[in-house]
Amino acid sequence: MQAQYPEDIEGEHSQTAVEDLATDYLKATRSIQATGPYQFIGMCRGAHIAFEMARRLEAEGQRVAFLGILDTWTMENTYNRIWFLEYYFRRIKALLRLAPREQIDIVKRKARDLVTKRNVRTGQAEDLSPPQQRRNRLHEVYFPGPDFVPKKYPGRISVFRIRWQPIDRIRVSHLGWANRAERGIDVHIIPGRHVGLLREPNVPILAEQLSRHLLHDWSEAERKAKGECIKLDWDSILHPALILPTLSLLTEAISAFPC
Repeated sequence: MQAQYPEDIEGEHSQTAVEDLATDYLKATRSIQATGPYQFIGMCRGAHIAFEMARRLEAEGQRVAFLGILDTWTMENTYNRIWFLEYYFRRIKALLRLAPREQIDIVKRKARDLVTKRNVRTGQAEDLSPPQQRRNRLHEVYFPGPDFVPKKYPGRISVFRIRWQPIDRIRVSHLGWANRAERGIDVHIIPGRHVGLLREPNVPILAEQLSRHLLHDWSEAERKAKGECIKLDWDSILHPALILPTLSLLTEAISAFPC
């Protein structure tokens, strides 16, 4: 699963956008398969949508046999201080590409903003700016603080990740998903880089690992299903040769809309 959010701060990082897309995707999923067990795997923004879909289905009493995350971090409280350096470095580079007059105007505006904020903090002035301009949207999303309570998925999450992760992320193996899975996390190390995860020569290895994991979960779902009379050959259904085309389609989607 992979999807694009609106390319703006309020849209790209908004939980509302995730929930809206999850609603649309669930409607499409139910038109093909009305009841569980379901299995989901997502990458980049699609991972967050897959998580929301699986969480909702379980809350409705449906069975989700598998939820997989492909080399994707949660957003909240998973960046370190290097992110600030990178963020402001990009801002400075963008400023230097502007014309001199535009650079001067921006510097003056920022200087006025800093003076205003200082005066508000010290009580020398009243903050008359609209509420949406007073808050730092990026800080709210990426650094909500220790009191942040994420939504929980009642099952187990499988994280498929490459070994080397960005230096601006915290040092955890589960990419931030551990506190969102009530039944724990499985972490699988896969070869390659993030941008080539679903391409040769890495994708066959991912397909093989995925097929083994899906076979286990679906077999468990089959044993626990009540009143199920049909015996399915999961070895054939979940063979890597059948999973590879699905991963290829996901690759094409991510190539068209990169993370």
